[in-house]
Amino acid sequence: MRKKEPLVIYWAISALEDHGHRVLLANVSFNSVMRDIHRRRAKDPKKPPSHKFVQEGGYHLCTALHELVDNSFYLNAPFDIDITLNSMGQILPSERSDWFTERGQTIEGAWNVDFNYEIHLFSEEPVEVSVTPPYLHQSSVPAYGFASAAKWNISHWFRPVVILFQLWPGIHELHIKKDEPMIYLTFNTERPVIFKQFRQTSTVINISNACLRHKFMFQFLPLRTMYSKFVRQGLREDLLKEIKNNLIGETNVKN
Repeated sequence: MRKKEPLVIYWAISALEDHGHRVLLANVSFNSVMRDIHRRRAKDPKKPPSHKFVQEGGYHLCTALHELVDNSFYLNAPFDIDITLNSMGQILPSERSDWFTERGQTIEGAWNVDFNYEIHLFSEEPVEVSVTPPYLHQSSVPAYGFASAAKWNISHWFRPVVILFQLWPGIHELHIKKDEPMIYLTFNTERPVIFKQFRQTSTVINISNACLRHKFMFQFLPLRTMYSKFVRQGLREDLLKEIKNNLIGETNVKN
């Protein structure tokens, strides 16, 4: 069988507005979900005495699992996260609390906050990315809330991956340990994925801001309409040219 050509995913640390200078030196890594599942597999699996059907292999060998997460990667928490909100949804001052931005309520009686640790993704070829909670990993987050999910075509719309934590009703704190998975990024392709980092420039930031703020001017537009505008206005070609002129290098996928 002919080997599939890899799909290049361009990425950059999202150095936007007043928190950009801190994020630029952050240690961002893409970790393979599938490789992590293989690494965690039982070396000498035990079975209960009542177990009668001896099944060869294990969950990590399941083809249905591979179909789901072959191109899934997780982002780790770069440091311990400990924040507390008061009854009005305001974040109380603490170490690194300024890495978070307050939001209003979207679920009755529950607050949510943005973690100002964002990345941009772009592809020369059409591909959708899904952002989901890290459901195959043990994490502290479910005790307090969940990371919000989203999906869009990264070759036709340029917005940062926002790590937004939605707290449960009545919960006013969030605690995450360093290196715990925060979100999954799953690319809807059967081709192997490689990551290439690019440097943020004023052109990149302007295009990102154009996409971010467009929804406030024209609310409830379907994605296909926004995709068409992005391409028709020449932003896609301008962005691709700017990215290729500011490549930093290929990024290794970590286990």
